[in-house]
Amino acid sequence: MLDDVLWNRAGLELAAMIADGEVSSREVVDAHLERIYEVSSRLNAAALLLEGTARSAADAADRVTSAGLSTGPFHGVPMTVKDGLDLAGHATTQASLLVGDGFQDVQPCGPSGGEDGGKHPEQP
Repeated sequence: MLDDVLWNRAGLELAAMIADGEVSSREVVDAHLERIYEVSSRLNAAALLLEGTARSAADAADRVTSAGLSTGPFHGVPMTVKDGLDLAGHATTQASLLVGDGFQDVQPCGPSGGEDGGKHPEQP
């Protein structure tokens, strides 16, 4: 049933489940990646998959949750970024071959204003 699968849940529901310890961020990320693998060949919707980054960010989010630290409303919930947005270290192609490599000089952003954040599309 679709209501039982993590990849079909709303972001706020996932965030509450993570905060309550019902599931981990890593479990949510893995469920979403598994779903991407299942449908990717038909949809071709994910041009760039940063699996390692997503899993590392999920593990970091889980450590914060386990430590009982204060978090934001979507802490631990994965997200996607369209390729029309600048992403540090990755091409901004806007789904066009005409753009070339499309690399942008994007400065990292994060909670301390810069150096520790970076723009990570799957960062929980």
